[in-house]
Amino acid sequence: MHELMKYIDVDNYGTCGNNIRSLPEHIVEIQRSVNRDLKDRGSYNWEAGKLILSSEYLFTIAIENSLSYDYITEKLWHPLVAGSVPIYLGAPNVEDWLPCKSNCIIDLRKFKTPQDAAIHTISRLFTSRAHADLDP
Repeated sequence: MHELMKYIDVDNYGTCGNNIRSLPEHIVEIQRSVNRDLKDRGSYNWEAGKLILSSEYLFTIAIENSLSYDYITEKLWHPLVAGSVPIYLGAPNVEDWLPCKSNCIIDLRKFKTPQDAAIHTISRLFTSRAHADLDP
């Protein structure tokens, strides 16, 4: 992760390597609202905040705790559901589980260096903007 951060900006909200001290206030407010509604029904959903946060980004880092076959967790699925492209490191057979061809994720195993992964990610950013008719 630190090597990748040398080449592209990464907002890290986690406890390991945190470089963003707190969530953006508009996301905190949405999460509070969702959790108030859930609390009224007797539950709490911390995952709602993760989905909301992922939806704010074109890309989301998704690194599994294990690089085992068929070991795929919410770290992959949440960004996809939220409309963010996972930058993924995990199951070697992830393509078998994807709802698309492998073009809906950036599979870090396919790059020789973090710099190569960063260049590809930046390329995807500008390609997506071009297809959306946005100015880079």
